Amino acid sequence: MKNKILIFIYNKKKDKFLLIFDTKYLNSPSNKKGITITQMINEKEYTIARVIAEIKYQIGLTPDEVLSLNWGSVYNLKGEEFKEMNYFAYVNSDKIKLKEGNLKAQWLNINNFIKQISWNDNKELLRQVLTKAINKEIYFDKKERGE
Repeated sequence: MKNKILIFIYNKKKDKFLLIFDTKYLNSPSNKKGITITQMINEKEYTIARVIAEIKYQIGLTPDEVLSLNWGSVYNLKGEEFKEMNYFAYVNSDKIKLKEGNLKAQWLNINNFIKQISWNDNKELLRQVLTKAINKEIYFDKKERGE
């Protein structure tokens, strides 16, 4: 199984989320959905420090704070199994530098973010998780799940 992190970037001043689009596919009707920051990692790298480093590398921002959402997924993609853990990062700046030239970023309010994100799971649950995280609350409390 391969390990990944997924990071939701939230701008506190703008009250908006960062969504990234691959400009090579923007004109394709089947692929107008955006993504967040994701990265392959080693199993021992499920840490806040690794998340902060990835944000700095991918978009050139240093987050003010990062929360583990106690939430993730296991899925198969092209015959490979992945374990992906989700994080929420708070930033104050909207001045990003994307590491790849074919990417375009937009800051979107939560409604447009939910509409436009490429998300194969329950989008209403995603909205609830993100709404709680905006207020620095965790939707999935490990204690409630018996962990």
